[in-house]
Amino acid sequence: MSEFNENTVIFGVKAAKIAGVIDAEGSVFAKDCYNALLAIAQTMVDMTESGSFGNSLEKVLEYHFCKGNERYDPRCLQAVEDVFVKGKRRNADWRIYQFRSFAKYAAEDGSPDGKKLASLFESYDYLGKDGISPRWGHFYFGKKKLYRVQVGAYVKEAGARRLYEQLRAQGYDAALCKTGRYYKLRVGRFFSKENAEKQRALLIQKGYADAFVTYCF
Repeated sequence: MSEFNENTVIFGVKAAKIAGVIDAEGSVFAKDCYNALLAIAQTMVDMTESGSFGNSLEKVLEYHFCKGNERYDPRCLQAVEDVFVKGKRRNADWRIYQFRSFAKYAAEDGSPDGKKLASLFESYDYLGKDGISPRWGHFYFGKKKLYRVQVGAYVKEAGARRLYEQLRAQGYDAALCKTGRYYKLRVGRFFSKENAEKQRALLIQKGYADAFVTYCF
């Protein structure tokens, strides 16, 4: 990409417009919590890439974010460059699909209000929070990276199905999914790679010599 500036077009949208939306959503954080600006920009990217919130960045911004400000803090434009151009993320192990403000959704102790956020807790993982005071901050919701142990991949579904039934009969939390040409068998759902590696070692002891750790959201 050529030298980045406010007129740089990203996914069909000018950087200045994206920065204006970030400012509208989080200008209060610009000086004291740059991570919050990164999180807003990351949410835009994650929602667009998921395909579940609109078929373009333009639609994601239109339907899921505040109307952008014409004037914005320069750090909001910096967040656009960092996330959209340089690939920086608030957290590489998350996909952020929703965030909510402390002002409207926090309990008296500053924790997420379970009743107000019930639908988000049902639909997503709670990813944590950041902020600059007990009143001004964001709660984040989306999906955490899961480590799984892959034990086989088949071109034909029948072979994969047999291994799936075998794993389930042995008490493993097995899942069968298709990616590209292959039907893949994966076991377990771990938030830490260390625990996934322990499961892999046990599977190898049981005769699944090709087991290896992979991850997905």
